Amino acid sequence: MGRSVPRLLFDFCGGWYIFKFIFGFLVVNALLFTPAVSPHLLLWQIVAYIPFFIVTWGWIFWRVDFVGRSSPQQVISLPDALEPITSFDYYHSSLLSLVNKGTSSVKGVSRHGRLLVACYSLMLLDLLGVFVARAYGLIQKVI
Repeated sequence: MGRSVPRLLFDFCGGWYIFKFIFGFLVVNALLFTPAVSPHLLLWQIVAYIPFFIVTWGWIFWRVDFVGRSSPQQVISLPDALEPITSFDYYHSSLLSLVNKGTSSVKGVSRHGRLLVACYSLMLLDLLGVFVARAYGLIQKVI
């Protein structure tokens, strides 16, 4: 077989995506307070940001809970996941939380896990709130 990619390289790429993720999150929130050139621009920016949000949080959950542990679900519990748990289950749970209107399908087992899930839930609710506020602004312009 071929050589495996070092975990440090994956961690570096993940760290870069987390940096871009936080910067993008701040930009999406800041753009709510500025008048958009096109009324639909911010709404589409939020819709485009959602897949990035899901993938980044799925990676964070997977990295914190799965990598370097003897068994998964010691930090974060995925109640909907079936054994054997893979990285796909973390991405799937991140997506389910968004589809279920903010009801998290990810549970924290340890203190670090609960803190991580709390940050995720707050960011998810904020993102949904920004989306609803922008949609309301668009409706007001139409009426």
